[in-house]
Amino acid sequence: MEKKLQSNLVYRTFLFCVLGILYIIFSSFLNSQIFYYINYVDVFGLFFILIFIIFNQNRGFFFKKMTLDFFKHSKNYIYVFIGYLSILFSNWALLFFPVSYPSTETEIIHITSIPLSILFVIGLVLLAPIWEEMLMKRLILDFTRVYLPFWMGMIITSLIFALLHNVNLPQRIFIFILSIVTCIVYKKTDSLYGPIFIHSLWNFTSLG
Repeated sequence: MEKKLQSNLVYRTFLFCVLGILYIIFSSFLNSQIFYYINYVDVFGLFFILIFIIFNQNRGFFFKKMTLDFFKHSKNYIYVFIGYLSILFSNWALLFFPVSYPSTETEIIHITSIPLSILFVIGLVLLAPIWEEMLMKRLILDFTRVYLPFWMGMIITSLIFALLHNVNLPQRIFIFILSIVTCIVYKKTDSLYGPIFIHSLWNFTSLG
């Protein structure tokens, strides 16, 4: 990774974090569940697109790992399938986790409006997996791999991803495992499509 590109991405990551924090502070003053939901899906995704994707240099950096070559290799489909099965098994195993924190606020929001329900599904199943995997895998994981072994970068990336979710301990452990699995699939396929598909499939499954 070129030094100039590194500096540019670090600056834009800092800007992304600052805007996210400012938005969280702003939305906390508004007593609205809808605002809380949009905060975590559409607005953060919009921030990511505006800060990273609309610039030529950055767009090329991310899309380099989203070529159609992914679909030409049958082994990539196998990695996605095995990865998704691993996620399902991990979720089942954590059902037996002895610790629960019913008082802990979760990210589950009940939406009765049809337009907002559609927006929720689009954000959860399409938008969130795309920008989150771009951020976590292509930016954070690949950046750490410049200086650290893959397994250390994978753990750091997964810890960050788990800590960014406002959920109880068993769910946080599951999110950490989800990130570990998608990091491995990302390395095996050398493409963002694998992690995005697994992430999207799981989010769709969790709607029920």
